[in-house]
Amino acid sequence: NKTLCLYKTRADAIAGANKLEVSGGAGDTLNKSGDADLVRESERRRFRDPGIVDKILDADQKWIAGKYELDERRRAVNKVQDAIKVKKKESKGQDPCTELVAEKTALEQKIQEQEELVAQALTERDTLLHKVGNLVHDSVPVSKDEEKDNEIAALWGAPRIFSKYETNGNRPHFQVLAMLGAVEFEAGHQVAGHRGYFLTGPGVLLNQALINYGLTFTGKFGFKPVQPPFF
Repeated sequence: NKTLCLYKTRADAIAGANKLEVSGGAGDTLNKSGDADLVRESERRRFRDPGIVDKILDADQKWIAGKYELDERRRAVNKVQDAIKVKKKESKGQDPCTELVAEKTALEQKIQEQEELVAQALTERDTLLHKVGNLVHDSVPVSKDEEKDNEIAALWGAPRIFSKYETNGNRPHFQVLAMLGAVEFEAGHQVAGHRGYFLTGPGVLLNQALINYGLTFTGKFGFKPVQPPFF
């Protein structure tokens, strides 16, 4: 006789933020037909700035351009190194290749600088990318109030109706705790919001008993309890 309700308080993802994280750059996926617009619309439905998509695309292009420049500089170093090898071979090791060595050293310094720029661009892109949530499904209500605008997707069985402390054969755990004097809801609401509560009397003892049970149970398998320092 249990009742199961499915609510659409949060979207099932069409595709997550990871969809944007591709080896060829986030822009490869976002630039596909409609994908960027899907992400923008999803962010709008989350009441967030859809402009973040354009920032991601710009940051991705910056990273791609920087990586291309880095690869070009590495190719230049390899070319100079090949020239040094040829001269060394032709001179049987007598030619110091002073100019080529100096050129190679300068290029390697530029490579190091470019590597830092590329790493910085990648961090900038991924930082923005991780701020994008899963795509909100079209069936999900767009609302800032999940309690008010929540939609029931399906029902199984007959919902139980519990009037305050009236016996109807079954009681939810929060009613039992309240009847036992094991919880204070109103004080908890004032301190921590509408979902907050204080455990009192038997509620505290029950909670401690469950903690002790958990420690004892896991201790049988070799787990060692650790309590961090209190300040």
